[in-house]
Amino acid sequence: MTRTVTSDPYSWGVRLGDVEILNDRNDTSWYLGIEPTSLDGTDDEGRPKQSGTVSFSVFVEPVECVFFNEEDHSWDRSGCEVGPLTNTTHLHCRCDHLTKFSGLVAPNEINFERALKGFLLKNLIQNPIGIITCCVLFSFYIALCVPWTRKNDAKDLRKITTAAIFDNTKHPKPRYYLRVFTGPRANAGTTAKVSIMLHGATRECGPFLLHQPYSAMFEKGNMAGFVLCTETDPGWLTHVRVWHDNSGKEPSW
Repeated sequence: MTRTVTSDPYSWGVRLGDVEILNDRNDTSWYLGIEPTSLDGTDDEGRPKQSGTVSFSVFVEPVECVFFNEEDHSWDRSGCEVGPLTNTTHLHCRCDHLTKFSGLVAPNEINFERALKGFLLKNLIQNPIGIITCCVLFSFYIALCVPWTRKNDAKDLRKITTAAIFDNTKHPKPRYYLRVFTGPRANAGTTAKVSIMLHGATRECGPFLLHQPYSAMFEKGNMAGFVLCTETDPGWLTHVRVWHDNSGKEPSW
């Protein structure tokens, strides 16, 4: 399939189906011929023009006109084609029906096998510094960043704690599970001792001291869980009361 383009805008639209643009291996060869013309002649004042060098550029852009198929819930090109007024800034679509339309400028398909092969061989020979730099940076990432991230992951896991808290009764039983989240903002945690009181429809329970030895349960970013155990059921909870004793170096919460 050939065509001679001799006038502005020197564009050629190839419709899908007119020619096999790509084969199975995605390596179809296309050839573009440039026929030079003489630049000799005269200008507006009658002086002879001199021959020179003509620079040109070639731009290939695949475009497509599709509509949304309500039955298949997919984009379909049936009955639509790219119009002759299509250029680098506007897409002209011609369809024989009305529905929801969309214009698509399809990206170029990438042959990763060819790209990686060319990158590794050509760059390794012509520009070994780039390959060496990439290898050094990747080595630094493995040696420094991975251990640092694993250390922080383990630190985050240690922030998740659970403790059983009992009141002053003789035979306490698990009644409620309380979870306290401390925000990640600066100075969000507290060093004070936190207590809670449960108020029910029939009685009140507590106070419960939300504390576990050797564990900072209310540090920044912590998630602490407490199993509150009491002997009697306070009934339907009406409200709770929480306070702290303002102790430690950073009691504000």
